[in-house]
Amino acid sequence: MSRDWFLEVQPSLDAVLTLRLTLRGEKGGEGGTLAASCGSVDELREEVARMKSELDGAMDKALAEVEAFQKAGGGSRVADPSQVWKEMEGLPNEGEMFSHFNEFSLADRQVIAEYILSHVNMFKGRGPVFSEHYDSDTHRLE
Repeated sequence: MSRDWFLEVQPSLDAVLTLRLTLRGEKGGEGGTLAASCGSVDELREEVARMKSELDGAMDKALAEVEAFQKAGGGSRVADPSQVWKEMEGLPNEGEMFSHFNEFSLADRQVIAEYILSHVNMFKGRGPVFSEHYDSDTHRLE
């Protein structure tokens, strides 16, 4: 989305002039005043520096939250759980199948397990093995 910055200079009753920094969205859409009215260019510089600092702090906080979310297993990266199941079925033994599955992140294991438990035949092949050994609390094969 394209945004435009505007600096408005207006006469003021209590100061020589008022400077106001505003942000407007594309075609006059969302936006608003980002800085309080300032009585001088120096005050405007200080206000812009304060906003930059607050934005940097918000960005740091967002990055920390994303990192924590990813470490906790949030956000699955499995595009096709059916392909993962095919790989698991093709492994030579159950131990390798368990290891392969357990190496995925928590979020990935949840997506894969949801697919397997809702789409795979639980009466033949490795479906019943998965069902029997899947721990729904830890989302691991045990």
